[in-house]
Amino acid sequence: MLKWILGGLLVIVVVLGGTCWYGYNKITEGGSTAETAIAGSQEHVFAALIDPDSMIAWMEPGATVSPRGRPLVPGDTLRVRGKVGNANQDMRWIVRSVTAPNLLVLELRTDSTNSMVMIRRDSLFRRNDSTIIMSAFDSPMIDSAGAAAADSSKMVGGMMNSAMKMVVGGFRMLTIEELKQLKAHIEGTPR
Repeated sequence: MLKWILGGLLVIVVVLGGTCWYGYNKITEGGSTAETAIAGSQEHVFAALIDPDSMIAWMEPGATVSPRGRPLVPGDTLRVRGKVGNANQDMRWIVRSVTAPNLLVLELRTDSTNSMVMIRRDSLFRRNDSTIIMSAFDSPMIDSAGAAAADSSKMVGGMMNSAMKMVVGGFRMLTIEELKQLKAHIEGTPR
């Protein structure tokens, strides 16, 4: 009887471990970039990317952009409401650079300490008849925390590196969904 119980527990542990490994690989497989092709001119796609009124249509529900009524300029703020666990969490993206029609750079900052969490660079370029948006992510805060953890212990450094990959992968996956919504908004297709 004990063999059956231990065997069953072993199967459960292997299945859980495999599921976790699969999920980790799925989140981190795309690295730190998201890319989509949109049918439209580079200027039109860029205008939809930096227009606050357009952003409300394709960003997640609850997003607010200030100020409205004009294209984004450096210093503008985008507030996006998201879920962290059971609580709603505001993310504050600050516009750092707008270079029409090629580049939009945003910084994610915390509300409490104003620390920079993440940098997002949306680069646009033409490929055949489409405009490609490539969103790349970098996190100086997470990188420095990972370096400090790696200095203290190999195991802690490895765990921190895995956690960093998951955070960046999560932002990449959210951005992929936003880019799909932007594509549907521009091309006029259902989401």
